[in-house]
Amino acid sequence: MEKLEEEEHLVRLEDFLNYCWFQKISGLIPFYWARDPTNPRRLINSTQMGFLRLGILSVAYFFFNGFGFLITSYLGVPSNQNPPIFSISLYFNLRGLSLYLKRNHIVRFICALDRESAQNLSEQEELQLKEVYDTYRKRYLIVSTYSHASLVFFCCLPLGFYFLTNEGPDDYITLDQQLLAGWLPFNMRQNHHLYMLCWTYDMLCTVCGISFFISFDMLFYVMQRQLIMHFDTLTRQITAIDARDSLVLDEEDFVFYAKIYRLASRHQHLNDLCGMYNEIFKAALLIGNFVCATSICLHLYLITETTDLFKIFQFLFPTLALLGFTFDLCLRGTQLEEASGRLQTALYNQNWYMGSRKYRKLMILWLQFAQCTQKLDAYGLIQVNIVHFTDLLQLAYRLFTFLKSQ
Repeated sequence: MEKLEEEEHLVRLEDFLNYCWFQKISGLIPFYWARDPTNPRRLINSTQMGFLRLGILSVAYFFFNGFGFLITSYLGVPSNQNPPIFSISLYFNLRGLSLYLKRNHIVRFICALDRESAQNLSEQEELQLKEVYDTYRKRYLIVSTYSHASLVFFCCLPLGFYFLTNEGPDDYITLDQQLLAGWLPFNMRQNHHLYMLCWTYDMLCTVCGISFFISFDMLFYVMQRQLIMHFDTLTRQITAIDARDSLVLDEEDFVFYAKIYRLASRHQHLNDLCGMYNEIFKAALLIGNFVCATSICLHLYLITETTDLFKIFQFLFPTLALLGFTFDLCLRGTQLEEASGRLQTALYNQNWYMGSRKYRKLMILWLQFAQCTQKLDAYGLIQVNIVHFTDLLQLAYRLFTFLKSQ
């Protein structure tokens, strides 16, 4: 009975893998995490239907828009494209493409993290898992609230503008009255009878893109926080070591060094997990962040070039979201680097100089190994940290000033 009550109070890894309400209602969820019926200790992605639905919408959106680009380029048909909307859609769907291409790596990494999870309350207290979960819940509520508010505002504003300004079936449907704009066959965008059908299609594509973006952010954050939690726990365990215990040469000598070897082995394992983590996201970080800088530039250009409050408010929320989430992503890279750096500091600051000769030799080797802190990078071309965020802002500003000078 006590064991059952304890299990009810345990924080499981799947408790961190929550989706927003609009994702659950629409069914546009890339990963459906569940326990393996044959092995309850193992997390699996129970179905690929989420990726199938998201993929159909994503392929349809880019197929129609790609065809529209060809018609505009070669036949001289006026474009119905909205560049800022298309750029942010490309950014969101690149996130989704990276999730799909790395889906097997993600499942393996989540399973590896699940194996590291504490299985009882005492272990969770040692990991300070409750504090980590409380921080996650606060962030989840903020992200969820902002996502739902932005989604409703972004989708309903063009709809309201259409009904307020539409003057009849012969009136031209402008870009401001369309949600995503772009090309659709049979001139559907200009058919007032099909306006709600086009708006529904655009809304589903919007939900698809935001679902990709939110899912990427959730996985990136959860994986990073779990790694930092384990690094901090290992740092506290190293800090608690008293080097003078190595001077006691009796039957406890084996127990002492067995603990040291276990901690060193765990450090190696955490570094391997960081390598897996970087492998999952490095391609998305390299391509996506530069697309993000372009999207921020286009949105700022559109906002500064108009006095229409409708356009300003419509694109203000996506711009703030891009800035906020990009800063958060770069901050996560800095935090991971600092967490691995704290472990090195703990090794150096302990009283290793008071230990035995064997212990001092072991600490020298460990210190040399710990000097290589874990960093998020993309094929060695960029390092994802706060410095990279300033570089992205500078790139966006240079693109912005180039557009303004034309």
